[in-house]
Amino acid sequence: CNVVKLLFVLVLFMAVISNHVLLDPFHKNGSISSILDLPLVPDKIEYPTDAFQRLAMKKLLDTDKIVGKIETEVLSPISVAVLLFLETDSHWSELLMCLTNTVSASARLRYDKTDIFICVDRNHGAENAALEEKALKDLRSLAHVGNVKLISGSAGTNAERFVEAFSDVTAHPYGAILKLNTVLDPVLRERGIESLCGTEEHVISIFRHFQKDPILGMVTPLGTTIGTNANLSRIFPHLIAKYKIRHASDLSTFFESNMIFALNKLSKTITPDKMVAVNEGRAIVAGGMYWIRSSGRLHTIFLSLRTDMSTIPSLVDNKKAREAVEALLQTQIKRWKMRITEISPCPRVLAMYFPQYHQIPENDWFRGKGYTEWNLILPNMAPGIRKPLSLDEGGLGYYDLMSEETRRMQGKIARDSGVNGFIYYHYWFTGLRAPKDHLVMHQTLEKMLIDGEPDLPFAFSWANEPWVRRWGKMNFTDSNGTTVIGQTYGDPVEWESHFYYLLTFFRHPNYIKIQGEPLFIIYRIAHFREKLQPMLNLWRKLSKSNGFPGIHFVNTIGNYRRKDWRTTKIEKEAKLDKAFHFWPLYRGSGFPSTVTKSFTSSNGDLAPLLERYPTQFWGAFVGFDRRPRYPIAKPDPRTIAEFNNGLECSFETMAGYPSRHISKNLFFVTAWNEWGEQAMLEPDDLNKFDRLSTLWHRLTNFPLAVIFPDSDKIQNIELRKQARETLCLPKSVR
Repeated sequence: CNVVKLLFVLVLFMAVISNHVLLDPFHKNGSISSILDLPLVPDKIEYPTDAFQRLAMKKLLDTDKIVGKIETEVLSPISVAVLLFLETDSHWSELLMCLTNTVSASARLRYDKTDIFICVDRNHGAENAALEEKALKDLRSLAHVGNVKLISGSAGTNAERFVEAFSDVTAHPYGAILKLNTVLDPVLRERGIESLCGTEEHVISIFRHFQKDPILGMVTPLGTTIGTNANLSRIFPHLIAKYKIRHASDLSTFFESNMIFALNKLSKTITPDKMVAVNEGRAIVAGGMYWIRSSGRLHTIFLSLRTDMSTIPSLVDNKKAREAVEALLQTQIKRWKMRITEISPCPRVLAMYFPQYHQIPENDWFRGKGYTEWNLILPNMAPGIRKPLSLDEGGLGYYDLMSEETRRMQGKIARDSGVNGFIYYHYWFTGLRAPKDHLVMHQTLEKMLIDGEPDLPFAFSWANEPWVRRWGKMNFTDSNGTTVIGQTYGDPVEWESHFYYLLTFFRHPNYIKIQGEPLFIIYRIAHFREKLQPMLNLWRKLSKSNGFPGIHFVNTIGNYRRKDWRTTKIEKEAKLDKAFHFWPLYRGSGFPSTVTKSFTSSNGDLAPLLERYPTQFWGAFVGFDRRPRYPIAKPDPRTIAEFNNGLECSFETMAGYPSRHISKNLFFVTAWNEWGEQAMLEPDDLNKFDRLSTLWHRLTNFPLAVIFPDSDKIQNIELRKQARETLCLPKSVR
């Protein structure tokens, strides 16, 4: 009898070892960790108390910015002003964001406070009087704002108000002036705001260019400076489509006879001996938003125009008179032999975020009670494995994401280093051992809804793979692993339930939206098979019935695009809006095999995918080393210098790519906190804040594209070509 019992126990033990028996996490108690010899939570992991974290957070808030300290070049500060023409309140939130970034950039560089001049069109009576009051109140509440002055603008035409306002602003000794308006074209307005003041870091870049280059006259949004001899490949695609431009001769649309007549009339007013000949280098900025260097001679021009402006509106219609005055600025800068440049929409860095690092039922079940990925990091003695920088040194330590203070500190560090937001991995399962509510690792995201931390823009990437045992010692069965939590994607009833769970997040003011549509990324689309198209169609319908224009679905371009043979068929059927580069230029990630091991960032659109995805969001990664999860894996790290070169390659390419189909220039970085793969921006014990400092340095030194003069333009193109050959091309093709 004892022998039979012993044999029975032995058979049962072998069945568990070979995964013929699996313990159910939701209906049975027990753990397979001891059987699999997996690491449990060691006693020496001590998560910091909230009280200790609050002290560390106070210390962090009391210090200077934690990044940006690698700057060694000392530049003379410039004084800054903003001239805002405000005609409607429908876009005030966008403009206020832009102004906030401008003011905070000035404060970060310790400039004098930024003055703001507002010209409100009062011809609309009480409606704009209320807008005027709101604008003044909002602007005066900004930290580091200087004088907020209202320019009357109560009489006369748009052209007259424009001249009066500019003559008032240029009377002061400002170094640079940002001119903004409420462009009615939403795409052109977004282009202007994203390029000129989309982030604090982008504004700092512009300030630095004005500081370093004494003949820099103007900075305009990429692809919006139109000249009579412009190259069509240098023009923003939206303008090409809007004005149906097919040939260079079609550019005359921007220079109609009435506008040319007014331009010549104005030119004769300020320089009586000269006129702008029909084919002389005329230029105009579509949308009328730009940075301009202020000077005494610029003020003299506006004083002259103010004296003789009354005759212009009677000669041409009001709109053309205003356009003529705008064109006069660019044309005059060209006459002064100053540079006119363009700048790309700001890279909005979004870091991929792993929402674990706290106790969850699933890990309790198959890895041991209290297990988190810190158990892979803390005891690991392999050479080169980076571990969290301690709280004493300004880092985050071995944190618990259930702590509000931890997430607040993450938000502060991210903001200070130029990380614009987080892309949280989202886990929703249906099938074998899926939770009844379908949710796994959802606690961090729901905590964020409650306490608001981290207070950053965010969106979701649905990590829709089933969970299988592949990590480390868990890979003891067949090559495909054994399913721990299944994924079958359910039916329309479940899809609707899933949508309404997400809707709470979509409605959050910090949720990232593209033209009003919530951004939603899908990791592995082919795994859905025939269910993807009907599910997305239902979600599009539900989003519209809940007040959104739709959902902005984004595909993940990575190794599974090649590995899953159904991808091409499914992505055509599902009609995803855009795609993003995941682990760009990493061997095995689905990118060309000619890349070198030093690459870290996108160096352009993937040409074979342009027909399917005209808009591709670029990205970068900081290294890949999965030894914490799989000890015999070969590490593939990236140095700080390689990360820097990769970012510089991406940004140089952006700067010279006006025909790129992009509105918001989202830039995905893998990752914020993937400690198990050693892909993290978070400060670590070996490199401290170096990766974050490198990111901030590159963001605040974003390059410009020279448009005029032609000699400088040619030189700028050549320098960009050399930079790309050095930074972007594989050694084999240099």
